[in-house]
Amino acid sequence: IIFGPQSPDLILLDITMPEVDGYHVCHEIKQHNKYQNIPIIFLTDKDQVVDEEKGLHMGAVDYVSKPFNIPLLKARVKTHIELKLKSDLLERYASIDQLTNIPNRQQFDEKLQNEWQRCLRDKTPISLIMMDIDFFKQYNNNYGHPTGDNCLKQTARALCEHVRRPGDVVARYGGEEFVAILPTTDKKGAVKIALDLQSAIRSLNIAHEHSSVADIITMSFGVGTTIP
Repeated sequence: IIFGPQSPDLILLDITMPEVDGYHVCHEIKQHNKYQNIPIIFLTDKDQVVDEEKGLHMGAVDYVSKPFNIPLLKARVKTHIELKLKSDLLERYASIDQLTNIPNRQQFDEKLQNEWQRCLRDKTPISLIMMDIDFFKQYNNNYGHPTGDNCLKQTARALCEHVRRPGDVVARYGGEEFVAILPTTDKKGAVKIALDLQSAIRSLNIAHEHSSVADIITMSFGVGTTIP
């Protein structure tokens, strides 16, 4: 089962179909991590008790018997879509860094695992760039934490603006540390991106009089590349 770029928010699935039944399709959908949280409503004209029990055990959220009442079906669809959207919102908040509004460490870990498996399967390289704002403790101590927070926001925005390929991710790793995941990127390409990011941070021209390396905010970068 493969959907397009945008996964559905809800699936109406008839149990009785010409080649395979709805139970088989439901099972196939639930095997995919990407799709397993999509709510499925079964449409059935069979024995309600048996169908409901089997469907719920397989992960369906509801069932509607045929012939169905259109207003009732619409009401149930609306209820489950609203629940799905709320669930998606909670999941997004759990994976987004609240200060910088970019992926947090949790989402980084999940994305790295997924991309690692993909590169392992395709035998392609994957690169990571670790990034650390230089002497950020001194920056916070001398300019104050609100100014430090603003610096982190500007830094995150600049990094994301220069890492745009589908599949690439910039995340806040913790404190003043950031990380970029670059699937299908060799060492030469990753180093070039790191140098571009370094220039982007310097171009922000954020004053840092208490740094030992410059009078503006700078970042240190480390690049690692491997073929899983």
